[in-house]
Amino acid sequence: MNRFLLPAVLALAAAAPAQMALYEFENSDLASSDTDPTSVASDLVPSLPIMFYNRDGLDNLCLGNEWRNGGTIRFSVTATGGNSLYPTLLKMRSSTLQPSNNVLTAIAVYVNGEYAGRTTGIRNPDTIRTFDLRGISALQGVGQLNVELRVEGQNDNDMFEFDYIRMDGDGRGGPTIDPRVKAESSCKDDCFSINGTSLTSIDQVKIDGVDTNSSDWDYTVVSETRMEVCPPAARNPGNYRFEAFSNGQSVGTTTLTIVQGSFNVGYPSPDQLFTVTGECFELSGCDLSSIDELRFGGQVIHVGGSLGDGSWKLINDRLIEICPPQCLPPGQYSIKLYTNGSRRATRYVDLVEPTVPTISCQEEFEVEGDPQCIYIHDGGAPQPNLVFGVVSPSNRPSVMPGLIQLGIGDNFQMYFCNIGQQGPCVEYCVGSIPSILAGRTLYFQGAILVLDGSVLPIPVTEVCATTYVQN
Repeated sequence: MNRFLLPAVLALAAAAPAQMALYEFENSDLASSDTDPTSVASDLVPSLPIMFYNRDGLDNLCLGNEWRNGGTIRFSVTATGGNSLYPTLLKMRSSTLQPSNNVLTAIAVYVNGEYAGRTTGIRNPDTIRTFDLRGISALQGVGQLNVELRVEGQNDNDMFEFDYIRMDGDGRGGPTIDPRVKAESSCKDDCFSINGTSLTSIDQVKIDGVDTNSSDWDYTVVSETRMEVCPPAARNPGNYRFEAFSNGQSVGTTTLTIVQGSFNVGYPSPDQLFTVTGECFELSGCDLSSIDELRFGGQVIHVGGSLGDGSWKLINDRLIEICPPQCLPPGQYSIKLYTNGSRRATRYVDLVEPTVPTISCQEEFEVEGDPQCIYIHDGGAPQPNLVFGVVSPSNRPSVMPGLIQLGIGDNFQMYFCNIGQQGPCVEYCVGSIPSILAGRTLYFQGAILVLDGSVLPIPVTEVCATTYVQN
């Protein structure tokens, strides 16, 4: 048996039934005489006339002579010390002292608004009626039980006498957390396994004081004795404080440790991109935060580099994003990772030419900074050709039937066209963007003119949009 599970199994095995509420009326009062240390029972609260009857030193609760029909008897049980309640049986016994006729004909039981049953044929003397609450899941593992007995009958100048009203629980008490939790590696997707007792009553978990509902951590209660806590995908190494709650009360803490895994690198995804693209390669692995230099095809590319020069970014310790330079010749390129000048790994990717006209631009670009450049590929259009870049503040189309159909320009009223360059791949730079454009968007599109006129209408790229932001 797993040694971490042993304390939980022993605790469950030792659990004994507990009297959560016991009303015997021996002191002619409505107080509970239970001894359960994990909960507190209220006094009985009847809505109908009652009296106490003592014979030979035995007190009973009687439905008084003034009672005619209907009414309720209520009580509540409240968990203490972070415990939860697991009711099993509700029992009522009539007096052994005095026979009666059909004074009390039925009792319907409701707990926390849940119907628990109705019993009839309740007579003195010594009639016991039992309601089984174990099958009502909504009542298990809660912090409070509100019990309502709805009585039915008719006074016939006799009295019905309760000998006792009693509610039992399974005595498991509140949840406990085994602080011994195995550390997990930053390189794996495993969740922490936490053992304990009565874990199904846990309804909140905090990591370093932050509710899991407000973070990327997650937890699942697997059973009474085991739960799983899953870190975010980033899995940053370190110690994290785990705290579990039940009904708003802390029931246990421990430390969850993520240890740094050994450096490793997988294979690029995807393994191929176009020579003009807005997409990037991804490299997954472990301890990737140790990488401080990256070279693409022997050329150093920088974190936060430009679209044309390429860039890379550490997403987390397990993922790197590599955006290749634009307009490179098609072929195979190496990706080399370095730490302090020492090469840690080499992987290979392919760049291929697009088969349709293609454009690439940044989705966002800072004003009053470096010049903005866009990149257009002719998509394999016949040579010789000229590649034109069109820019407009409007994304309403411009169409000359049979000649060209642009998605921008507002019917050729708002556009600017660069001087054409020989394909297949060209760079157009529009210069540094003035601050007046902050918050606005410009739209770009490429058009490929085959000089012998053999391809009409003129092929165009998709529309590419850039929104300008202030640093």
